[in-house]
Amino acid sequence: MPNSAEPVSPDQSITENDNQQEKTTVENSTEISEPVKDINKFDNDANVDKDETITVKKPTINVDTEKVEQGDETEKSKLEEIKKYIEDVAAKHPLGIAGIFHLFGNEIDGSAHIAGNVATDKLSAGNFGTIQDATSNLTTCDIHYIGSIDHLNQIDGENKLVIFGPDVEYKSYENGSSIQVKINGNWQKIGIPYNKTIRADQILDIQGELDKLSDKSDEWAKQTQTEGVIADFKEGK
Repeated sequence: MPNSAEPVSPDQSITENDNQQEKTTVENSTEISEPVKDINKFDNDANVDKDETITVKKPTINVDTEKVEQGDETEKSKLEEIKKYIEDVAAKHPLGIAGIFHLFGNEIDGSAHIAGNVATDKLSAGNFGTIQDATSNLTTCDIHYIGSIDHLNQIDGENKLVIFGPDVEYKSYENGSSIQVKINGNWQKIGIPYNKTIRADQILDIQGELDKLSDKSDEWAKQTQTEGVIADFKEGK
């Protein structure tokens, strides 16, 4: 997996997986428990088998990463299950690893509330997270990937796993009930429990995944129209 991502303009950056329309953004940060290794280790061909479905069990995201850091075998097992799930979905989902996330892009600018999880190189947002009643997600509770931060208040949801990129500098704050993240040289409190965070040892190659999705889009666009389906893209239709 590469150690840096090429800069991309915001209009290239958004892949949205729910029926919500939000914008996208993330920035630069680093520190904490056991690193998540090989987060980009996914091999998705542009030619997806139409009969291929996701058969892996839908996990509940409730790992305590502070206990993982302390060597707790139960919590380490939970984290391994989550990592395996990410790899399995990334290999089988038509959208690859992007299919796990509500928003997936180089930059996420969440000026409005984002009712879902995100993966981004650069994030600027207030509060966000999947609503409690959501049932269509690929996980119970959220997985987030944040490469860097311009602005963030908190991430909602009782259980979640927030994976920070290797350049995100953060530490436990207020007895672990929240964290402090260094943003533009200043420490800022963010409402995420310390034991729901972990740092990846490599960046997630979001632009690489977007390039794969572009290739898939081109390939799918070449396919014959499904019999009985009428496509009308005229304005107002």
